[in-house]
Amino acid sequence: MGVESGAGEGRTTRTDRRRPKGTGDVAVRGARAEDYPAVRELILSVWEDPDDELGIWDYTTANDPDLRPEHTRLVVAAGRPVATATLLPRRVRTPRGWVPGAELTLVGCHPEHRGRGYGRAVVRDAFRFMASRGMAVAVFHGEPDFYLRLGCAPVFAGFRAELEAAAFGGGMASRRPRMNSTGQRTRAMASSPPR
Repeated sequence: MGVESGAGEGRTTRTDRRRPKGTGDVAVRGARAEDYPAVRELILSVWEDPDDELGIWDYTTANDPDLRPEHTRLVVAAGRPVATATLLPRRVRTPRGWVPGAELTLVGCHPEHRGRGYGRAVVRDAFRFMASRGMAVAVFHGEPDFYLRLGCAPVFAGFRAELEAAAFGGGMASRRPRMNSTGQRTRAMASSPPR
């Protein structure tokens, strides 16, 4: 069910049978710089109030020296991005010391394309991409049930993630706690990529 992907540019595959006829093949791949305007449009369509997400996208694409286009993973249908996940490469402090990792952010699927496995496909592809680049851990927050089904583990309420300040241009950015559709805080999650 859903789409299949690889760690690199991905391969074009057929999706599940629930796909409307005539929509063609679906690819899971890394973004290219020319995809950025379409990804920005996708962000506008995914979130009801996308100000925070657009702020993250605009800031990181303009200022993050470690972000490469292929760090944004896409599901592309009929030539347009319909699902996205962005990996911001970061060194993450663990009890064993600093390890290469990533912050997983801007995970979303266009409302007209939900229920087809595209969200799962783009996150799984992001994890494969991380593993292929030697990134040991992802830190993120989101809907716990979605990520638990992908093998991620919740992080304790008292968990403190330390990211190197250099990744933020010398200053740490602050973010409001995320709320889900019921107004509850979403939980921080972590995952090690599959081996």
